[in-house]
Amino acid sequence: MRSRKGMSPLIATVLLIAFAVALGAMIMNWSVDGTTTTPDDRGGDAGDPCQDVQLQLKQVFGKQILCYQDGAIKFNVVNTGGREITGIQVRTIDEDLNEVKHDVPGSRLPSGGTFEYSLPAAALGRVHVELVPYVLENGNPKYCISRKIVNDALPSCSNE
Repeated sequence: MRSRKGMSPLIATVLLIAFAVALGAMIMNWSVDGTTTTPDDRGGDAGDPCQDVQLQLKQVFGKQILCYQDGAIKFNVVNTGGREITGIQVRTIDEDLNEVKHDVPGSRLPSGGTFEYSLPAAALGRVHVELVPYVLENGNPKYCISRKIVNDALPSCSNE
């Protein structure tokens, strides 16, 4: 019988500690959610530098150009937004989930401007390609992930 009396205070202490830890974790999670929400997470904001950014593939003879030919990823884009785009980052993810990010030199695009580029790339199988525009915010690049162009199966340019 004595061992039963010793178990009750031990269980009560463990339960109280577990309750305090759970309550603390819940409060910490609630306070972090309130302070780390970004304009991109909320779907846009007047202070969001990416709000007026819009990058689209340019139509050439009725076809959009984002393809692979002669050892290069080729693309032709137009800035249809109201803000100058500082540059474009090409992100590729291959079949083995290897990700490569490349900031394209000289890819500054004024509003209404077009840009054509061929990025040298190894022979590709099924590859995921993203064209991510970025702008400068306080001297640092702000990648506009919500405004990216995505292509999950990069076609050959010769098939177009």
